[in-house]
Amino acid sequence: MARAAKERETEGKGPGGLSLKAKFALVVILALSALVSGSITVVYHLALQRIDSETDKRGVSQLSTLAALGTKYWNEAYVSGLAEDGHNKVLLDYTRLKASGNDVFNLILYPQDATAFLASALPGKGFAIEQGVEGPFAADPSVSIRRDCFFVDNKSGARTPARLFHMPVRVDSAETVLKTPKGDLPPVASITLVLNAEAIDEARGELRGSVILTTLLAIGIGAVVALSLAGIVTGPLKLLMKDIRTVSDGNLEHHTRSHSRDEIGELAATFNHMTILMKEARTADLERLGIEHDLELARDIQSNLLPKRLPKLKGMDVHAFYRAAKEVGGDYYDLIPLTAQHLGIAVGDVAGKGVQGSLVMAMTRAVIRAVSPGISSPARILAKANHILAKDLKPGSFVTLCFLTVDVVARTVTLSRAGHNPLLVHHAGTGKSEFLSPGGIALGFDPGPLFEKTIKEITIPLAKGDVVVAYTDGVVESMNPARDQYGSERFKNLIASRAKGSAAEIVKALVADLDLHQGSAPQHDDISIVVLKAL
Repeated sequence: MARAAKERETEGKGPGGLSLKAKFALVVILALSALVSGSITVVYHLALQRIDSETDKRGVSQLSTLAALGTKYWNEAYVSGLAEDGHNKVLLDYTRLKASGNDVFNLILYPQDATAFLASALPGKGFAIEQGVEGPFAADPSVSIRRDCFFVDNKSGARTPARLFHMPVRVDSAETVLKTPKGDLPPVASITLVLNAEAIDEARGELRGSVILTTLLAIGIGAVVALSLAGIVTGPLKLLMKDIRTVSDGNLEHHTRSHSRDEIGELAATFNHMTILMKEARTADLERLGIEHDLELARDIQSNLLPKRLPKLKGMDVHAFYRAAKEVGGDYYDLIPLTAQHLGIAVGDVAGKGVQGSLVMAMTRAVIRAVSPGISSPARILAKANHILAKDLKPGSFVTLCFLTVDVVARTVTLSRAGHNPLLVHHAGTGKSEFLSPGGIALGFDPGPLFEKTIKEITIPLAKGDVVVAYTDGVVESMNPARDQYGSERFKNLIASRAKGSAAEIVKALVADLDLHQGSAPQHDDISIVVLKAL
């Protein structure tokens, strides 16, 4: 029981042990995670671009303001030179005036075609700028921006993220030509504005944290939604699986309820219909088993009606064979002691097969055995039997029968035939075989006068080696897959070719030849054979 319960717990799970609900939820979560992550990644990069764009606009705006100060201002900045502490007072005053939240680190004036600066708000030897990628500003190609660099304090070694903005400015004019101790001032110089990028990095960090938090929150909500959806989808399936287990345990009265009108509901309806069919099939199977049991009993009863042992006759060899086409058959053979020197041999065939034929066969056997003792005439025995059977057989039911009286002293066989197949006699002396057909109609057709008028009997002597074969039509009418019959000629030739053997050997050879002819075809009719050989 514990093993069965464990097996049920694992039903519906794949190789990895995941249930359908877990698989469904996992797929939804993965899909939702991919969608949310992709969407938030796009938003994140757009936000970064927006931060960078705003920073660039602010830096370019301040550059534009500086450029608008005019050549006089820049002449003054250059002429004023560097203070004792190394900085330019004009530029330093500007940075202090314009700085907001210390976002402006430095303001540097470069000659147009030189790398060494002309003037700086901070001491030239007090700082350095590291790394960075430079590129033009999209809205104004004259402005270049250097991103992702660091402003390094040479004294303390502190490295602060910075962003540099470059723009050319005029430092003289056509009206004013300023002479300096260093020579003529170049007409165009370049100014560099250094902004503190810590705020940018902080904004990026805050944005990154918000993105991660939002992503995790969205995935968590998605997981809850996915599990809920999985429960909604797989819930009816789980109930249906429970109902299937109930039915599989043998409760065919159980029906599942349709919890939806979708495919699962249709599956539930189909399952209920299948359960009804299974119940009907089980009922039919039980009935079939009952019928098979009854047929088995009938087969046992019928086998008990056949002779248990074949009599040993002085100077005679007797052997018999019987095989029904169905569970029970309508063929009949019997060996009945009649007098001290006479043995009766009856071989009959009831119209119809199966249970009905077996019942009529049993009744015929009982009647023949009741009327035959003390009578050596086969015609009289059949007349008495017909008188009884004709009253009890329903219309359309009849029995054909061949009855032989064997006189073991006179070594003769007397034959009467009630509508049955001819008797086959093989004469050892001449090597010829013949069919004997004395007149007579089947038992059960007529209550008396007509039957007694038509029934005849003949007597034949038996010489050493003669063979007499009584049989039913299942022998000569046996069919192969092409529905070709075995036939009387093949039957007669087989007996002639095997006549030198014992009665048992003749029967065995005949049955083997019948099976060879039949092949894979089903047996067409019951088969009964009795062989008598004179020794």
